[in-house]
Amino acid sequence: MRAGAIRFARLAARVLSRLHLPALRRALLAELAVASEQACDAEAGHRVGDRLVVAEAILAVERLLAAAVPPPAGLASFDGNSVAGRVRALLAVELPAPPQRAYRVAAALACLFAVACVDPLHHLTEHLLALASRLL
Repeated sequence: MRAGAIRFARLAARVLSRLHLPALRRALLAELAVASEQACDAEAGHRVGDRLVVAEAILAVERLLAAAVPPPAGLASFDGNSVAGRVRALLAVELPAPPQRAYRVAAALACLFAVACVDPLHHLTEHLLALASRLL
């Protein structure tokens, strides 16, 4: 998964998760963080050609961070629970990656849906503003 796509997914999740209760929001964002780390690990395993090498690197970084006296800030993806899950997911049976064409089709459908919603949303906004102006 590309870094830009992951950043966009995290931003969209932060914005859309505002609609949820705080405890559920935190849980959803934590799950997304783990899933995005796993996607990056899988991509690294694919590029390196050996998922075991990537898993060993993740464990080596965790050991180095555990030995650091003041633990470095901002490395939540290397806490004990997430590292174990990341390594398990990385060494699990690899599923074939969806073809790039699937992403393009999904993006085109999302754009078509957004364009189709513009006109009704515009008219709804006009009606709501007209109603609000009558009430005030």
